[in-house]
Amino acid sequence: MAEKEDPHMSKANLSEEKPAECGLGPVKPRWMRRCADVRCLVAMICVFNFLTSSIHFGYLNGVLTTIERQFGISSYQSGLIKSCKEIGELCIVLFVSYLGGKGHRPVVLGATIFLTGVGMTMLAIPHYLLDLYEYGNNQGNGTLGAGLCPAPINTTAGSGAGSSSDTLIYYMYIGMVLSGFGPSAFTTIGISYMDDHAPKKTSPLYYGIIYACGSAAAALGYVVSSVLLSFFVDFDRVDTASVTINPYDSRWIGAWWLGFLCVGVPLVIVSFPFFCFPKSLPVPPEEEEEEEGHDKTVKEEPRSTDDPGIIKGIFVQGWSLLTNAVYMTMLCASIFTVALLQGFTLYTPKLVEVNFGLTASAASLYTGAICVPGNIAGVLIGGFVTRKWKLRGLQCMTFVIICSILGTSLGALMWLTPCDSSGVADGVLQSCLSRGCACSDNNPIPVCGADGTTYYSACVAGCQGLQLLNGTAFPTYNYTDCECLQSGTWALQGQCSTPCPQWKFILFMASAFCLTFLSGMQISPSYQIYIRCVKVEEKSFALGIRHLVQRLLSNIPAPVYFGAVIDAACTMWQMSCGNSKACWVYDRRQFAYGYLGLMYGLSGGVLVFWVATWVALRYQWKKTKIAKIQTANGIAAPYDTEDDETRL
Repeated sequence: MAEKEDPHMSKANLSEEKPAECGLGPVKPRWMRRCADVRCLVAMICVFNFLTSSIHFGYLNGVLTTIERQFGISSYQSGLIKSCKEIGELCIVLFVSYLGGKGHRPVVLGATIFLTGVGMTMLAIPHYLLDLYEYGNNQGNGTLGAGLCPAPINTTAGSGAGSSSDTLIYYMYIGMVLSGFGPSAFTTIGISYMDDHAPKKTSPLYYGIIYACGSAAAALGYVVSSVLLSFFVDFDRVDTASVTINPYDSRWIGAWWLGFLCVGVPLVIVSFPFFCFPKSLPVPPEEEEEEEGHDKTVKEEPRSTDDPGIIKGIFVQGWSLLTNAVYMTMLCASIFTVALLQGFTLYTPKLVEVNFGLTASAASLYTGAICVPGNIAGVLIGGFVTRKWKLRGLQCMTFVIICSILGTSLGALMWLTPCDSSGVADGVLQSCLSRGCACSDNNPIPVCGADGTTYYSACVAGCQGLQLLNGTAFPTYNYTDCECLQSGTWALQGQCSTPCPQWKFILFMASAFCLTFLSGMQISPSYQIYIRCVKVEEKSFALGIRHLVQRLLSNIPAPVYFGAVIDAACTMWQMSCGNSKACWVYDRRQFAYGYLGLMYGLSGGVLVFWVATWVALRYQWKKTKIAKIQTANGIAAPYDTEDDETRL
């Protein structure tokens, strides 16, 4: 007679009989069981995060203006391309986070990554459907010489956009929407799945590694964009020897599409390993010892005894999060933090370029070389400290507040670095009285006159001659016979730049390094509070709500109001039919003070809610301590303390 099964056998003993299987569908070979490990999961997440971050946070920013020229679209439309990624995340975040918490999270993650790869590939499709780029014939003295007085502006150069470019731009919109699906699932169910199956003391380090991979990828994305844009856009379809323009020509369009293709295809391939991971991974060695030669055992996920349904479940979990003081204060802090991050990453290179008179490529190089390594080092050290000293809720928040105060204090040194600006000619002059020049306002080419004033173009300055200066590394032009200057008769290509002391540049970069380093150190400990301050079954939904709120209140509007503050510092606008388009010259001090003022206003909001979180955590800690004392003295505690004890 068969031995009757012991009904009181523990869940741990039952789980030991269930090996962790890894495979695709019914194909689950025994040798793949070694891949059912949280370290393999972290490795795949790092690859995915590296690929997507290189596009979203680096490469796309580098090629966006080239896309504008290729499709003949406005900055508003190109900004919509970037916003489509956020729209894609918003479209899927709630359902992915809620259903992912109850379903097979690796499969959901794999499906969204696959769609992200398809979306990235779609971004390159318009290149093959567009006509060959026609850049027009070089006329007169070229683009620069065409603006001399009294020669008319060259308006015959082709835009390179075929007749179907208006419809092909929708491939970009749809592709960017799809590209947001994977990051949305990664931020919610991907991180929570990793945290559920990683040792508590190792989880902060894993998250730090994942975040550092994304930061490194963003820096690499800028580098790759600069390299690929040096290739002619149609190098795969024409003989490049017949191309008569070079990257220094304003009509040049580089191979913007190649980076999307190089990332989209690998992302499709990377998605398949996620389908192979089991619903639950093995118990970490720190939590359960394993005998040599035995199969790894599966850590069963906690399950709710009842399922209220999707709609009711969303409201139930939503109310639980709304009444969680720690979660709500952390959520408010994240709104300010993400807005601050958006403004800093988007506009710091521009501030360096304008304030210190550097080229755009040099400004990006310096900013990336200083800020990205500082942020990566901060993330890794913050994760190490959290793991090494096993910081818990209140300790993590104390560490975060200290780093925030130090970073804000050292970053304040940037207020000492704004430089003086040179004079700018008032408005766009339509004629030069001494020469009777009819100057167009459509193609501004700022020149610096001998009188130290920046003019809209050589025509506005009344210049009649153009000379190419020899012995320079890059093409540099000297305009001659300029009769509309207050003094002198010559002008140089580019705007006037008042020399800025080198110590200001060094101080700014050192301050930026300290700010990004100390900001990075806050990432891991603050995230630990996020995922520990909610119930296990609410974790995915809580991360989803956070993701949704950040997109609505931070990621989408932050670039708009940062841009509005910066636009207020503009002193020379590009004009088209009397309408302002892009800014060419800024007042340095107004630019810097406006940017820093907004940045530090947001920093103050972050610090206020960090302190509020600390107060909420301390109240929770005191309440738990009193309840435990009452339980030890035989007095019934007002609530169960085990949940708070294990999470925080």
